[in-house]
Amino acid sequence: MPLELLGKTAPTPVEIQKTFNDGFTKVELYMREEFLTDRHIKFLSDARRENGMEFYSIHTPHSKPEVFVDTISKTRDFAKKAGIPVIVVHSSLVNVFSKEVLESIDNKNMFPENGYMTPLPFLEKFLKKGLRICLDVGHLYIASVSTGRDYYEDLETILTKYGKNIGHVHLADATEGFAG
Repeated sequence: MPLELLGKTAPTPVEIQKTFNDGFTKVELYMREEFLTDRHIKFLSDARRENGMEFYSIHTPHSKPEVFVDTISKTRDFAKKAGIPVIVVHSSLVNVFSKEVLESIDNKNMFPENGYMTPLPFLEKFLKKGLRICLDVGHLYIASVSTGRDYYEDLETILTKYGKNIGHVHLADATEGFAG
């Protein structure tokens, strides 16, 4: 499968237009709860029609633990209505590798993202069981060096041993004003 570079933006007309003007026609949407509306689906439909934009993936909002499973469900519904095939399951407030979260996702197109506190030994428990993830290499770097591990060895291990388990990649997940 070829490597494709996506832009990342909020699902608002101004932000979508900025992303298009920056040269991206394929996009991952970062979401807040207030973006999971039919109004925002219309913005996406308009951008597809006007600019040929393709919305390839959607990032769950960073919701609190007590509502995160519901947020996943709302994001899944939004993605289905909007025709977005890939869902990145991530919240800086929640362990997306918890049993409750993993039981709420379809791992064919929904990929939990490793966080900056998710070192390789923890990830391997899930990768060995066949879980497919969104590999955020920036988060992996922070997790590796903060636990005294060699980032390059960890990255090589994931890519060579568990490459089939990578459903989506974030090369650098830094969004101004939003935690990755």
